[in-house]
Amino acid sequence: IGFNVTFFIMHLTGLRGMPRRVFEYPQAAGWEVLNFISSVGSFVMTIGFALVALDLIMLIRHGRPFRRDPWEAGTLEWATPTPPPSYNFGSLPHIETRADALKPHSLGPELAAGRGYLGFMRNGWMETLTVDMVSGRLDHVVVLPRPTYLPLWTAIATAAFFASLLAKIYWLTPVAFVAVIILFFLWTPATGLKHEIGPLDVGRGERALHHQEVAQPPSWWAVVFALAANATLYTSLVFGAFFLWLSAPNWPPPDLDFTFVLPSLIGAGALVTAAIAGRFADGQPGRTVTSLAVTLAAHIISVGAVAVLLMSIPAPTGHAASASAFAVAVYVGLHAAIGAVLAIYGLWRWNSGYIGPSRVLDLRIGRLWHDYTAVAGLIGLAFPFVLQSLTGIGGR
Repeated sequence: IGFNVTFFIMHLTGLRGMPRRVFEYPQAAGWEVLNFISSVGSFVMTIGFALVALDLIMLIRHGRPFRRDPWEAGTLEWATPTPPPSYNFGSLPHIETRADALKPHSLGPELAAGRGYLGFMRNGWMETLTVDMVSGRLDHVVVLPRPTYLPLWTAIATAAFFASLLAKIYWLTPVAFVAVIILFFLWTPATGLKHEIGPLDVGRGERALHHQEVAQPPSWWAVVFALAANATLYTSLVFGAFFLWLSAPNWPPPDLDFTFVLPSLIGAGALVTAAIAGRFADGQPGRTVTSLAVTLAAHIISVGAVAVLLMSIPAPTGHAASASAFAVAVYVGLHAAIGAVLAIYGLWRWNSGYIGPSRVLDLRIGRLWHDYTAVAGLIGLAFPFVLQSLTGIGGR
């Protein structure tokens, strides 16, 4: 209530002409009542935060352990001890009733005794289960990576890469990019299998495949959603240029002239070749190595073509049209470079024994990237000529 009263009223004061970040205004503006209501809402919100903080302090200082499910609730979270251990459940429950009709006081001891799914250790793995989102049917076993600081260092290096571009510290950009690649290669070996293992016992008389041996494990879906978010950003970048065409006067400029048809055609052909070759990498001996080698070579050629294209674009500081074309080309080149890294990664994983006829997760993830890069690259390489056609000059 306090949050909505505070900030919803601010929308109304904004509609009545009050600018942001001002602490005084003329009395005749007519904003006094609305600002007073916002102030009351902020006090209500502050009191709410204070009560939560007070409750936490009282629990830390005077709280005491209590029995499982003190509220006699019927939901699953109360099947853990109070306070819950770091792993939550000793084994995973099999649920066939409504979520609010469980019996945590009897279910909890059964799970703690290991009478659910995965109530045992295997190979020192940290395991969990994936089920079908609609039916809840058991799908496969997910083996989680062991605790490590490598993801943290990878995130820091990735942040340094983008921060260096924003802050124009360009010498740091390639250093951070190489650091990300090295950390990526160091992080991933612990997540693979060096031989087919088939269905695994998961308890309760059921068996399921390891996530490396199924078509769409969580890591595959993670890349799908990451590429969807990536495509949203890319679409915004391209849309911005066409928005300027609709709204800005004399845009693009009449003298806009892009003359780099050949490198664009070479880059487009190389990206399509990389996507097609990536689809032939299926974990079979011989064909996989050849396909990954062709994919790698095609991405390297596309990076070179984009580099020539970047040198041919008029100075990006001269006009927003050139800057838009330059930014889109950099986007395509960066994705082609990452595609080359993924091809190298696939070759390394194959040579290390992590890829086989049924262990093709790394190849499937690479295939997603190669396909996306081909589509985004075709759009990006055609983008300057579309801009030029809007001026009435036509491509050359």
